[in-house]
This record gives sequence, structure tokens and C-alpha cells, in this order.
Amino acid sequence: MNRNDLFVNSGNGMVFHQQKSWSESFEIFGMSLNYKQIGNFAIVLGSPWNVSGEFITNFEQFCNKSKLIPVFCGINSISKNFFDKRNYQILKLGDEAIIDLPSMDLKGRQWRSSRSALNRAKKNKLTFQWVKSNKRNAIINEICKISDEWLQKRSLPELGFVMGTFQDARKSDLLAIARESDGTICGFATWNPIPGSQGWMLDLMRSKDNVMNGLNDFLLTKSLLFFQKSGCSIASLGGVPLSNWNSENQGITRKFMDIIFEYCNIVYPFKRLWNFKEKFNPHWQPMYLAIGSKGSKILPLLAVFRACILPKSN
Repeated sequence: MNRNDLFVNSGNGMVFHQQKSWSESFEIFGMSLNYKQIGNFAIVLGSPWNVSGEFITNFEQFCNKSKLIPVFCGINSISKNFFDKRNYQILKLGDEAIIDLPSMDLKGRQWRSSRSALNRAKKNKLTFQWVKSNKRNAIINEICKISDEWLQKRSLPELGFVMGTFQDARKSDLLAIARESDGTICGFATWNPIPGSQGWMLDLMRSKDNVMNGLNDFLLTKSLLFFQKSGCSIASLGGVPLSNWNSENQGITRKFMDIIFEYCNIVYPFKRLWNFKEKFNPHWQPMYLAIGSKGSKILPLLAVFRACILPKSN
């Protein structure tokens, strides 16, 4: 399949990655960014790229007139320095798993899980397939059922904002599926482009119960190999919240994060998530929260947690 048949044109004028359809929008100079308002916080998701300080200044002025505090969530180290110079408060949130595609060779002990998954899939006659955007209607019910069954096994509702949802998956740029020998879909993964970079970011991955052990490894490894062959430079497996968060946070904020970590790790096993992504030899890039005020760091952090809770559907 030709890569141009797969890669949907993503030129949408956004200047921050990971934008979601629920967002409100701020536009100026022909550019725009999305934000989600929680209380008096305007939360923007992702790191800025190809933007000037003037653009951010205009957004800050807009927030000031609207009596909102700008908060930039999940930014990288470069953006951290940018906002630090603008006197933002900085809070370490976790780490993002970045794969350097040109150097990926699947050799050595560190890639053993990926090699095993590929061999196991071949033995079980599983196949990997990219689904063109104009062919998704034919399989949408099947992957919807997989997603629903996956969610039913969890004790909490589906989260959004920093995490991909099935509704986001419907509009993702790339959709990869794994089929069993009889043609039944047993798992899927969705990817979106990283603006300003020849790379892709994992948005959502779900699979059926009682499938081949290592199915998710198979889906990711085949995706990464495709991106590498297509000349992409990086791929992101997404972030792990609260990973190494205590390395830079101090004082009462660190004590509060201790509580959050103990509670959240029971419900959402971040350690297990970190271990899974570590199998793909990533470079762990710190993620930060930049807060445009000198008040409490805890209140904007709580606002981010609230933003992750999706409203119940009727």
C-alpha cells in the first residue's frame, strides 16, 4: 500500500499538537490553538511549535481579559525553558516515551519482546493492516465492540484530554488493525502526526480478551517498522503520568503528588504502563505543566485531573 494513501492531510492550522474536538479555540495571526476551560483555568495540551512569543502574549492577554489563567499541559523541556523565561511556574508531570526510528534495528536483548511478538504472530497467522480513511466505515462496528468490551473490564469510565478516546480514534490520521487467521479483528491502534516533526504519536490501542500474548507488541512493532521505512524520524508512545515526578517537585506540591501517586497507581497502574513502553527502547522525555500565575500549583493540577473525566453519555 502506498504511504500517501494512508497519510491523511493534517494541515489544520493548529500550533499545538494533541488537539481534541472538545476544545474551545483562540485564533490570531492566521494561527489557532485549542484549550479547555476548567474553572478559571484555560488548559492547552501539548508543546508549542513554530510560534512566536507574540502569539503567546496575545493568548495571555486574551486569558487576562477573560479572567482565565493559562496552563500548558504536557510540554517538553524546550517549551519548559520558553515558559520559564516568561515567569510561569513549572511542575513535573511525568515522562514521554520517544522512539528514535533511524537507529531502531530490533537487534539485541532489548528488542527481544518485539521479535518474539513478530514470530508468534507469524506462527498464529495474524496479519497487520493499515485501514484507509475511506474504508473505515466497514470495520467501525467491529472495533467499536472491541473498545466497549475493553472498557467494561475497567472499573472507571473512559478518560479523555491527555488520553486518547474511541471518539478521537474515529478521526485519527492512521488506523492499524491486527486480524486473526479467520479475518476477525483482534486489536487496533491509532496514530496522529506530531506537528513540526517527521513523526507520529500513538493515540489509542485496544485489543480483545483471550488473544495472542504480545498482540500489542505486535501492533506497535509493525507500526514502528512502517514509520521507519517511510523515512520518519521519531515516534511517540505517549506519556506515563507521574513517572519520575518526584525528581523535580518539592515542598507541599511534592507531598500532594505523593498522595495522588498512591491513589492513582491503584486505579491506573502507571508502573505497568512504564514497563510496557520501556520494552521499545525509548528515550524518556520529561513532560511538564506550565502555570501562568504565582498562586497554588495544586489547583491547576486538579483542574487537569478534572479535564480528564469525560461527561457521561446519555
